[in-house]
Amino acid sequence: MVLLRVTFMIANNYKTVWVTQLSRRQEMIWNLILASQSLSVFIHPPDIDLKSAVREGARQGQLPDLCLIDIMHFIRQKQSPYEFCRWCHLNYPEIQIILTHGTADKVSQAERLWATKQGAQDLLAGFQLVHLRAEITFGLQRVLEVLDLLPIDQRQLNSVFGKIQKNLSYKFDDLPELAVY
Repeated sequence: MVLLRVTFMIANNYKTVWVTQLSRRQEMIWNLILASQSLSVFIHPPDIDLKSAVREGARQGQLPDLCLIDIMHFIRQKQSPYEFCRWCHLNYPEIQIILTHGTADKVSQAERLWATKQGAQDLLAGFQLVHLRAEITFGLQRVLEVLDLLPIDQRQLNSVFGKIQKNLSYKFDDLPELAVY
């Protein structure tokens, strides 16, 4: 398994999240908020074959607790995000999956219900700048709920909002790599 970028890892934490987002902005936000809660975060590049990565992770005894994946990752590869959820649920039921739709400002209840019927824990819309703090809190709460790690450490979350605001001034899709935090 090739991990091109590992942006943050807490060595003694027992919960690991693999993040695959097409948008660098969404990736940066997820990385910062998950790391603020002492989760081990591994960023996978958008062109990774996730089934191969999961198989390799299983061979090495390093499966994630959660995969947080933009559905556009699958669509770009002409694959179904729901087929991946079903495959993962059948072969690696210990892995939880939350799908995101990084370019959507809303996800309908019907879409979320369909995703959960296919094996995902949830389908979340992308973070929009208008209600960023509320959306971040909601997204993080869903992740921590799935991982059974509630409540949110608000002090740590508040500490990353400044970094998020600072980094939002960059054009993320133009950057070759994210800055080290």
